[in-house]
Amino acid sequence: MKLLTSDSNPLFRRWLRLASSPRAVRELGQTLAEGLHLAQAIVQSQWPVIAALVRRGAHEETIDGALAQLPAQTACFQLPALLYDRISPVERGIGLTLLIPAAAATPPTASREDLIYWMRSRTPSTSVRCCEPRPPPESRMHCAARRRPPPGRPGPCARPWARISA
Repeated sequence: MKLLTSDSNPLFRRWLRLASSPRAVRELGQTLAEGLHLAQAIVQSQWPVIAALVRRGAHEETIDGALAQLPAQTACFQLPALLYDRISPVERGIGLTLLIPAAAATPPTASREDLIYWMRSRTPSTSVRCCEPRPPPESRMHCAARRRPPPGRPGPCARPWARISA
């Protein structure tokens, strides 16, 4: 395991960029996955692992067990707590982050089932959907595009509205 102690190291700068910028994830085609459960799932699915980043002073037995399951060619780096905390995607993690290739999203194909599309919104109150399983074609867009109607007033599909949890 290599010890990395400087924030001017090019590898650290790359990881910091991945941790702070979704654009960097798309450009570099890599992402960070923190935690023991994610590490186990990555190993079980045989997803490639580029590097393992370990926080100095983390639970050694647990981390060593997870590192033993990774492919032999995986580079392992140990970082001081201050550096690790800067790149960790979670606030209080276990101290193990894997650098993995990010899969490119495939565009959706035609489907015969109803689909819910997540939209970016500034306020959670605009993320609503209609409870009717299949509204008429002319009113399909109202379910995701309009705000929740006032209490006691049904929406255009005459069904109660349900909030999609963010």
